[in-house]
Amino acid sequence: MGFFTLTFIIWIACLHQLIISTTLTWSFSFIENTQNPDNVILATYTNIPQEEGIDIVCRCYDDHHEHKLPFLTSDLRELMRLKLEGNSFNFNEKHFVHTHRIAMGTKMAVAFSFISMADFKKRLLAASPMKPFVWKRFIGDIFSLWKIPMEVSIFVNFANSFHPTIKYTCELSSERAFFVDTEVLKGPPLSSLKILDSQTHFKPTETFQYTHFSSCHPVNIKKGFMKEALRLLRTNSVKDNFNKYMYK
Repeated sequence: MGFFTLTFIIWIACLHQLIISTTLTWSFSFIENTQNPDNVILATYTNIPQEEGIDIVCRCYDDHHEHKLPFLTSDLRELMRLKLEGNSFNFNEKHFVHTHRIAMGTKMAVAFSFISMADFKKRLLAASPMKPFVWKRFIGDIFSLWKIPMEVSIFVNFANSFHPTIKYTCELSSERAFFVDTEVLKGPPLSSLKILDSQTHFKPTETFQYTHFSSCHPVNIKKGFMKEALRLLRTNSVKDNFNKYMYK
């Protein structure tokens, strides 16, 4: 059962790559696609109903294979139900079964959310009277650029009335914005080169504590420090900022 589940999850994860080019894969992709903004909106909190998400994935599956399906859509639907509805947990000595929306801990949640939110974004932008001139999304987080500030609040209100469970919050700024692990801001290069600066964004709870290499931990955990260094390298456009965070 474990091998079957993992194979199925990998297949669903591959399917999500077929969706819309505005989906970002990591910070570097976001930085490459960022333009000079007048205003920035960040957001969203996803709350995807199970049956609606299953319908979206099945529709994408049919469209991608042009109805020449490797296996029946009905079988795919039942497999997703089995995976999404089979989550349970104990709380206060009581047993609960997850029946609504998506459990964050499941391996399928990311790919499932990618596909569902891509479809939601497509329908939302098609229906909205106000549209940003840049829209970049990472699952439920969105970075968008607007030319007219008042259009942002109109768009957010429209988006919050568009779906009963998927709601948006926004942070609006003409100077800087936070997107996942990256802060984008107007720096000196803006006036001459018309580009934005970027630097790593840390949450207030970050302690900058690292495992000593001689400690009794698996080697892959110790090597994780190098991944952190690469993240700092790709999210900081200014060398001084990279050095500051690297040795913090």
